[in-house]
Amino acid sequence: MPTQLHFGEKDAGIPLSDVETIKAKRPEVEVFVYPGAQHGFHCDERASYDKASAEIAWPRSLAFFAKHLHQ
Repeated sequence: MPTQLHFGEKDAGIPLSDVETIKAKRPEVEVFVYPGAQHGFHCDERASYDKASAEIAWPRSLAFFAKHLHQ
């Protein structure tokens, strides 16, 4: 199953050590880490919103869907 994951570097709930474990155990998964971003960095209604990271993550997500979702 194609999988893509996005993590904020400063996510208090998902430490980078966990992200590294995911990358090591599932090398086929696309994993992106956004420097300085927190949990929920893509939600513009949260204090943790990070516009720069969201503007990178969104096109990546759309490209992933376009590649893997077929009608």
